[in-house]
Amino acid sequence: AREMRGSIRVPVRLVGSLALADGQSSPQTVLITDLSLGGASVSTASSQLGTPGLEVRLEFTLRAAGLKTKFSVQGWTRE
Repeated sequence: AREMRGSIRVPVRLVGSLALADGQSSPQTVLITDLSLGGASVSTASSQLGTPGLEVRLEFTLRAAGLKTKFSVQGWTRE
């Protein structure tokens, strides 16, 4: 784990989906490369949702210690 912007970031390799929070776009498949309490680093093949300041919803499933938990979080894109 490493600290960046005040939160510990944990490296991960998770497939998730990213869409505009207002539902006006189809979800895109993304690769989440790190997570923290304050954000996530996400890679996508498309630049459609890459503009800073867009309100988005990120959905992914974490599997740990035999448990599966689905997360759906709302936030904003940054550079």
